[in-house]
Amino acid sequence: MKPNAALAKTILLAASIGMTVPLVVPGARAQSRPGRPMQATDEEPKVVGIEVARDNGGFLGVAVEGLALVVRFYDEERKPVPADVARATVWWDPVNKAGKERTVLNPSPDGLSLRSPAKLRPPYVYDVVVTFLSAEGEALKTHFVDLKQLPETE
Repeated sequence: MKPNAALAKTILLAASIGMTVPLVVPGARAQSRPGRPMQATDEEPKVVGIEVARDNGGFLGVAVEGLALVVRFYDEERKPVPADVARATVWWDPVNKAGKERTVLNPSPDGLSLRSPAKLRPPYVYDVVVTFLSAEGEALKTHFVDLKQLPETE
């Protein structure tokens, strides 16, 4: 494949007279210019994953990251808040294996989510049952989440 001679000549000419030529690469994302602040967006905060309403007015965000199930906690305005439960148990009936799978979700280091070990295998065409537990091990609330509702990832 021959390099584009016209483009090369243009860049060399511009460089020789001290001009800068922006290089446009297909598929590259636009960056802000130095000294110019990024544009502020007026979008409302979004819940990551499947949004589940809570009794206290807040929300849960249930997502699969890698092969781990992650449950994040949000307030009424969909802003992240610390988890208000100690941990959770989860079970599901995978389509590619006989029997039910079970695991425990433990707090993440930042305290804003609960995370499972990497155990969930695609295809995600099943329901998961998430039961929140107190520090004493008492069951607080159970949620049923249909993983078929997971948003498409980029």
